[in-house]
Formats: sequence, structure tokens, C-alpha cells
Amino acid sequence: MTIGSVSCEPVTIPNSAIGHWIFIRTAAVPLRRSDLLSQGDEMIRTMGWSSAQARDCLQKELGATSRQQLSDQQLMQFNMILENLMTRTDE
Repeated sequence: MTIGSVSCEPVTIPNSAIGHWIFIRTAAVPLRRSDLLSQGDEMIRTMGWSSAQARDCLQKELGATSRQQLSDQQLMQFNMILENLMTRTDE
């Protein structure tokens, strides 16, 4: 269940009246930039791409010549693009 932007899961508290719920805030563990870069490196290797091919894709998709130029959000977006390309080649 989501309340506003907070994801909540109902949890029964032992020894509490039946039907009472509390909500525990859950948050995703943030990824470090180095993790995002490593994930991208691994996908590029898995696809067998050269650095030039990866750079061409980055330029075409996000208009950048290096992943270092990207914000964390753009870096996540580029990794999702790579993941989508990987799944297409697996089919």
C-alpha cells in the first residue's frame, strides 16, 4: 500500500486487538554511483561491446560522450537502456 509517496505494508502487532494495523515505512537502499558504473560496465562486457560502441549508444540516447557527465538519475536511465538492449538480444 502506498500513502502519498511512502510505501507501507500492514503488519499485525502481537498481543494487539484483532484488526489493528500499523504502517512501517520502507525505502529502497540507495545505489552508489560506483555501483551504477560497475553495473553498466558488466552489461557492456556481457553484450561484447567495445568502448566506442558504448559511447555511440550513450551519445545517441542521452547526448553525452562519457558516463561521467551523467547525473545519477541519467546513469540509472542509461543502465536501463542497456538492460533493455540485452533482453532484446537474448530473445
